[in-house]
Amino acid sequence: MIAEWRQAGLKICVAGSSRNTHFILEKMGIFSCFDAVVDRYCYDIQKVKPEPDIYLAAFKKLNCEPNSCAIVTNSVRGIKAAKKTGAKTIGISTTVSKENLASFKPDLVVDNLNEIKSARIKV
Repeated sequence: MIAEWRQAGLKICVAGSSRNTHFILEKMGIFSCFDAVVDRYCYDIQKVKPEPDIYLAAFKKLNCEPNSCAIVTNSVRGIKAAKKTGAKTIGISTTVSKENLASFKPDLVVDNLNEIKSARIKV
């Protein structure tokens, strides 16, 4: 999936709230797959989701405007934050039901990352 997105020319960033974001991606061996990794601790982001600050920092790091981006998130707070940015919002039901995510009106809700084809996230 990441390879497909890269092949489609999409920039990919992880915007994580965990103090361990960098560590986890390194341990998984996928840190280098991303154009940027933003976490609230390295970037001293004070307002957490549902505020959009972490996503705004990611856009800045990627040098992208929100309306040219898509945010994939597995939480209600993430959807609320993403919608505030003006980016396309995709909910993934790994931790919250599709119905619950859909009630917050993301642009798309999927069961897993494999359902997100690059053509579906073009903005």
